Amino acid sequence: MYIQAEELIKQEMLVMMHHDCLDTPTPGQAQVNASLIKRGKTKETGQAMHVAFLERNPYDQFTTEELEQVI
Repeated sequence: MYIQAEELIKQEMLVMMHHDCLDTPTPGQAQVNASLIKRGKTKETGQAMHVAFLERNPYDQFTTEELEQVI
């Protein structure tokens, strides 16, 4: 049971990270894009990888009201 919960948390973290890369990229993520460009890929290639991941694993946003109902 503990391992299942841990895997669900890891999966959610990955979804959040991919979402953040598209929504509010950090300077470190910009360096990854620069690395892709050096290898002949474009910035759009990096973004396409994030989009493809999120199409398979959607990012769910919740309102404050929805979160308060859970508590």
